[in-house]
Amino acid sequence: MSTNDSAPDPQPQAPDEPDAFSCCGNGCGEACVWTIYARARKRYEAQLLEWQARQPPA
Repeated sequence: MSTNDSAPDPQPQAPDEPDAFSCCGNGCGEACVWTIYARARKRYEAQLLEWQARQPPA
């Protein structure tokens, strides 16, 4: 048995959504909290799908 067989595989955690007042409204483009959140959410969703695929069937 390899040491990786018992390695923990925690479920990815979703990024915290910014509150409605986090955006300054100055058109920050790529630096906007909502743009950053959308990218983080997309990464999380991909990681979650990969994690789910690694889980044993119920």
